[in-house]
Amino acid sequence: MRSRAWPALWRFTRRRGPVIALCGGACVLMWLLLHDRFGTIVRAMHGIGATGFAIMIALHLLLILPLGAAWSMLARGTREAGLWRFVWGRLIRDSAGEALPLSQLGGHVLGARAVQLCGISGTFAAASTVVDLAVEFTARLPYMALGLGLLVWFKPDSDLIWPSIFAGLVMTLMAVLLAASLIRGPAFLDRVAPRLAPRWASAAGGMPSRLRATIEAIQSRRGGLARAALLHGGAWMLSAFELWLPFRFMHAGLGLPQVIAIDGLVSGLRSFVFFVPGALGLQEGAYVVACGLFGVPPTVALAASLLRRGRDIAIAVPALLSWQFLEGRRAWQDAAANDLAAITEPAITGANR
Repeated sequence: MRSRAWPALWRFTRRRGPVIALCGGACVLMWLLLHDRFGTIVRAMHGIGATGFAIMIALHLLLILPLGAAWSMLARGTREAGLWRFVWGRLIRDSAGEALPLSQLGGHVLGARAVQLCGISGTFAAASTVVDLAVEFTARLPYMALGLGLLVWFKPDSDLIWPSIFAGLVMTLMAVLLAASLIRGPAFLDRVAPRLAPRWASAAGGMPSRLRATIEAIQSRRGGLARAALLHGGAWMLSAFELWLPFRFMHAGLGLPQVIAIDGLVSGLRSFVFFVPGALGLQEGAYVVACGLFGVPPTVALAASLLRRGRDIAIAVPALLSWQFLEGRRAWQDAAANDLAAITEPAITGANR
C-alpha cells in the first residue's frame, strides 16, 4: 500500500501542483492588495509615470542582450552559432515564464522551441537550454551572496538572517553539483542522481544518447562556458538597477546597496519556488517583508512588485505574439508541404509504372 501511495502522490503533485500553487499565490496576492488598500498602491505606482515605466521596459530589454549572448556562447564555433536567435529565444523564455501560467521550467521549454524555429536543431536547443540553466544558476550565486552579506551588514539582528543563510547553503550545494556536472559531464549526474533520488532516477530512464552527446560537446568548450558565466554574472549585477529605478521614482529613500540586499532575498525565494507560475503572490510577500526591513511601506513595496509584473507583461505580449506568428507560419508551411506531397506522390508513382 505504501509503495503505491508515493507514485500516486508524485503524479498528482506533478500534474496539479502548479495549478494549486498558482491558485494559492493568487489568493495571497489578493489578500495583500486588499489588506494594504489597492488605491494607495495605485497612487504609489503613479509616482513613476509613463516615462519611468518606459525606462523600466527599455532597461529590461537591454538586459536581455547579455543573457541571450551568454546562451549563444554555448554555440560558439559550431554551425548553430548566431547571437540574435538566442537573444530572441531568451526573450521568449522570460516572457513565457513571467506572463503565462507556466512554471519557470515551462518558460525554458518555450525558449528552446523559439530558437528551434530560428533554425537551431531540436537536440541542440534542448541541450544548450539545460547547460545555460546550470550556468545561470551557478552565476547567480555570487549576486545572492552579495545581497545576503549586505543584509547582514545593514540588519545584523534581523530574524531573516539565519533562514537566508540556510537557503544560501542549500543553493551553494546545488550550485556545486551543477558546476561539477558542467565540468565532468552528464555522467556525473547519472552517478549522483540515483543516490539523491533513486525513485526519480529509475523512473527517468536515463538521458537519450544524442542529447547526452550534445551536452558533452557543449561542456567540452570550457571557454564558452566561462564567457557565458561572466555574462550571466554581469547581467545579474546590472539587474539591481531595475529594482532601484522604481524605488527612486517613488522616493523610497533606498540606495543601491539596500536594493541589492532586497533583490538578493527576493531572487533567492523565486529560485526556491520555481514551480509556482510567475511566483505569483510569493514575490509580492517577499517584497513586503524585505522592504520592511529598510522602512519601506508595504504599499510602496507592492507597487514596485506590480510595476515589475506590468513591465514583464508589456514586453511579453508582443514577444509571444511574434512567437505565435512564427509557429503559425511553420505549421502552415508544413501543411502545404504535406498537401503537395500528397498530390505529387501518386502522379510520380503512376508515371514510374
